[in-house]
Amino acid sequence: MVARYTTAAYALSLNTAKCGQTVKAALRAYERAGNVTTTATRTWRR
Repeated sequence: MVARYTTAAYALSLNTAKCGQTVKAALRAYERAGNVTTTATRTWRR
């Protein structure tokens, strides 16, 4: 899953009907200077 947002008020939606019983996601943020930060991986179960 890849989504790119360039403005504030971030939101992400996912159609879980197309996913398995477990969904894992980690968000990654980039800035113009080239710095990157990644969140811890979150796991959701249906």
